[in-house]
Amino acid sequence: MIINKRVPISFLYSLFKKELPYVILIAGGLSYLDQFIEPVLGLQFPLMPMTIPSILGTLITLILAFKTSQSYDRWWEARKIWGEVVNDSRAFIREISFLMKEDNEERKILRDELITQMIGWCYTLAHSLRGKHDISDNPYIDEELKTKLDQIDNNTPNALLYLMMSNIKQVFDKGFINEYQQIKLTSSINNISIAMGKSERIKHTVFPRLYARFIDFAIWAFMIIFPLAFREKMII
Repeated sequence: MIINKRVPISFLYSLFKKELPYVILIAGGLSYLDQFIEPVLGLQFPLMPMTIPSILGTLITLILAFKTSQSYDRWWEARKIWGEVVNDSRAFIREISFLMKEDNEERKILRDELITQMIGWCYTLAHSLRGKHDISDNPYIDEELKTKLDQIDNNTPNALLYLMMSNIKQVFDKGFINEYQQIKLTSSINNISIAMGKSERIKHTVFPRLYARFIDFAIWAFMIIFPLAFREKMII
């Protein structure tokens, strides 16, 4: 999908509006020192060859290009994982709906319970990835179920999958589904668990702090070196 929409100038400005005053201050300060203070005090700035900021600028460009590519790959992987969660959860609900008929009251109760738990799991996973451990606003999990989940595991989404797996075994033991259907439903839950693990890995894996600091240091060094090198070019 290609979005033919112009990026507003205000959005582009918001990306560097905090750094812009520092850039102006450094460039203006060096120019002021060069034009007014240096002749009065007899000080002289060291001459900087234009080759140095050129190499440093090329290095920054390569690092930023690599970081942008890495960020896009991370976003694309997260998008695919989100698709897996959506598709597998929908498939599980369809399988439960068709494999467990409503010709028995007990079977209907277990069927509706599994469907409700799967919908509640989607809400619970969203809360967990956003760092919200309070699931009291989840309309599909009552206090009794919440207490039961806390006893199973501190990871609420994982505890809910464990409970659904236990309910599927209970359905099989009661003879409401056959062995093939049990394997199919168990496989669907395992696929959902794999997608959950991938999403948690994306959430908790961060870029190394030193890696980000190195880029910041290189940019600030370029901001200071470039006016000095440009000064040498103007003198020549």
